[in-house]
Amino acid sequence: MNYEQAQANLQLVLDWIDALRRRDVDAIAERFHPGVAWEDVAGGIACEGRDEVLAWLRAARAQPTQVDALELRADADHAVLGVRNHARQELAGVQLDGQLFTVFTLRNGQIIYLRDHAHRAEALAEAGLDYQWH
Repeated sequence: MNYEQAQANLQLVLDWIDALRRRDVDAIAERFHPGVAWEDVAGGIACEGRDEVLAWLRAARAQPTQVDALELRADADHAVLGVRNHARQELAGVQLDGQLFTVFTLRNGQIIYLRDHAHRAEALAEAGLDYQWH
């Protein structure tokens, strides 16, 4: 694994979290590739292109988000962000059981694809991060 790139990918997602926490989506606008796409937990494309993703995030920032716990893992090509929110039980018709996992696919310091998962194991497997920690 490329340790430096994995660390850069972790930092990018931490910047994402910080921008959302501060309700300043524009702070990370350039971190999205112009052709970025976001697949929702039901398997459909929720947003396509930087402008659509940013518009969706701006609209979502008006809704308060409760977070009980976070998990963040990364390698040279992906990062997985797990968010536990006991209040969120369903999204796009999919049962979440209070957790949502987003796989970020990253290239050259930009997010090129996002995919939401209801289950941790599926997200980690997609990202190639399903190995055990030692």
